[in-house]
Amino acid sequence: MDQVRQVSLGTIGVRGTPTILLVDGKGVVTKLWTGKLQAQAEDEVLAALRGVRS
Repeated sequence: MDQVRQVSLGTIGVRGTPTILLVDGKGVVTKLWTGKLQAQAEDEVLAALRGVRS
């Protein structure tokens, strides 16, 4: 990861927390998870993060 950015949740349409957004190098949201994650979704988040190339 090169950067961590913060933005107002309403600005990007997030209506609930917790919310995890995976954003590509062009600033496009490629994946979104909302709410308390079950084990399978946690694994999906970790796999997605491992696949990110900096």
